[in-house]
Amino acid sequence: MPLAIASAPSPTSDLHAAYLDYLRRTGRGNVAYWRAARAFFRRWPDPRQWANEPLAIRLSANTSTRPVITFLMLHRALQPGYDYLLERKLSSIWREITESPLGTDLERFMATAAELGFTERVRLATGSQVPVRLLIQTGRPLEQLTVTDLAEFTAACRDRQTRTGKGHKHYLAAASNAQRVLFHLGIVEQLPRSGGPVPLPERLADVTPPVRATMIAIWNANAQRVSPRPSPRWPRDSSISGCSSPRLLPRSPRLPNSIVNATSSPT
Repeated sequence: MPLAIASAPSPTSDLHAAYLDYLRRTGRGNVAYWRAARAFFRRWPDPRQWANEPLAIRLSANTSTRPVITFLMLHRALQPGYDYLLERKLSSIWREITESPLGTDLERFMATAAELGFTERVRLATGSQVPVRLLIQTGRPLEQLTVTDLAEFTAACRDRQTRTGKGHKHYLAAASNAQRVLFHLGIVEQLPRSGGPVPLPERLADVTPPVRATMIAIWNANAQRVSPRPSPRWPRDSSISGCSSPRLLPRSPRLPNSIVNATSSPT
């Protein structure tokens, strides 16, 4: 059952007491958790102060402090930044989501993903990688998510790769799956791109219209002048000893007719 603070979190809410009550009700508390919570709220009475800290400080939270951060995120009392969310696996999310106001939205998302034919493994991966992070960071319900939110998420993925060198293909694939589910729910109006290069007009979307129009015109003019080069033809030779399959060999150069005629005439 969602806590009372979930619907109207504010810096003046007694988040500390709500967290301790949550630990008691779920039987997950211990002395280390209680001490970590006390230290956290003593240093950051308003969790938004913690969210404004450098990423290194946010990631330095120990294993006893991370549960209170997760609690605040799932109860819409903390938006930690995509840079933080992309560095955390949120491994306990499925156990704790049912006790939060995000649970109903995620359940709806997962049910629709199942109807669309996504396997359980893909549903779980997509659900924990994208919609949960969007719901946490935007602070809005599923019904109010937008394509812009997805774009901000993928931009954060690219920033993370630039900053750390870590790949983000799995996040991009999950974002595409999430957009497809949101489309079928009627929440967004665009299906994800099916693949291939991004069209030039979209890549130049942030360029001023006159400059963009000129660049597109130049691109199109150059594309019309460039003709594709024919691919070289290679004959197959399957008679080579030790080869289990045909091998491509370069075609022998043609000899001048004078030499051909001379070698083919009787001696």
